[in-house]
Amino acid sequence: MRRTRSLFRFDAGWLFLAAGLAMLAAIVLVPEEEERRLQTERLDALQREGEVLTDRMRRLSRSLELLERRPLSSLLLKGSWQHGLSVKHSVRLFLFQTTQL
Repeated sequence: MRRTRSLFRFDAGWLFLAAGLAMLAAIVLVPEEEERRLQTERLDALQREGEVLTDRMRRLSRSLELLERRPLSSLLLKGSWQHGLSVKHSVRLFLFQTTQL
């Protein structure tokens, strides 16, 4: 009887090599995933802060427009001199009230 030979001989060493490469890939990729997650969280926090600052800038711009349209005498509260409020404090109070909109 004639014995047939296979086209290639399977060596079990290749399984160890594949397992080692998978471990190396895991060592490299797992820390990168953690770093990506941290960077994503930082980006989200910065975007939220940017939205808050944009909203604040919008409100302050609106207050500045209101201040530019009104004469200084209208900014003084009625009887503010009786309560000891200076012009500076009256303007600050006006800005506070308009930025809370």
